[in-house]
Formats: sequence, C-alpha cells, structure tokens
Amino acid sequence: MTSETGAPLGRSLGLGKEAEVFEFGTLAAKIYGSAAGKRRAFREAMNLAVAESLRLPVPAAWCVRQIGGRWALVMDRVDGPSFAELLQSQPEVMPECIEQMATLHLQVHARRPAGLTNTKTRLIDNIRAAVRRGNEDVATGRVEQHARRRKSLSW
Repeated sequence: MTSETGAPLGRSLGLGKEAEVFEFGTLAAKIYGSAAGKRRAFREAMNLAVAESLRLPVPAAWCVRQIGGRWALVMDRVDGPSFAELLQSQPEVMPECIEQMATLHLQVHARRPAGLTNTKTRLIDNIRAAVRRGNEDVATGRVEQHARRRKSLSW
C-alpha cells in the first residue's frame, strides 16, 4: 500500500481489531479498515490532542487523511520494541514495566480532560439525533429491545 503521494508505507508495527499501524517515514500511520474509519480516526486524533494538552506522554497527532483509499491517523512514532517484544526478550523487566504502566494510568486518571465524552454520553447523543431525524421508533425500539434482552438474561 502506498500513500497518495506514492510513498510506500514501511513495515507493519502492529495489528489490532480495527486498524493496523505502519511506519510512515519518521511517523506512524494507523490505518483503519472499517467503513467507520474516518470517524474513528478523527475521534482518536481528538483524544490524543486532549491527552497531549494535559501533558501526558502520548504521541502527537499530525493529521487524519486517506492512504490507499482507507482513513488513517498519522502520528508520532516511538522507536524501540513493543511491550510484547520487550517482555519476550527480557522477561525480568516485567515488574518495572507494570510499575511504569500503573504510574501512567494514575497520571491519566488524576487529570480532568475537557472535550472528551464518555461512551454513555455518546450513545445518548446518537439516540437523540435519531429521534430528531424522525427515527423515534427505531431509536426507542432498540433501547427497549436491549432492556428486554437484559431482563430475559437476568437469572
């Protein structure tokens, strides 16, 4: 796969459920595979921008663009082994890595970001938008179906 300018992507850095990350020059490109890739790429770029504004150690987002017909988030790349590679080659560093990860989680939770919405808020907004578009039966029907399904699964 190449970028719009014809520059080839570098090696794959990782593969997840929704995207694959490639070297992109000195940066990294997280390329989304789904139809919702554009929305996900912009949401992740916003999340990184908010985290960066809180002075958390995150890669800087550079842009969201299409690469090879798919949506991608271009961001800073951190060179070095992945967490999995490091633990496979040096299992003795696991306690130190876990401590660093815990410290990072504490830093994240100690800050109050502005501009981020949680999943519940986003779902409520989606339902309200469906109602405004005249899809009230669909929006409320799905919520009611979900509620009935949860009750039927309660033992």
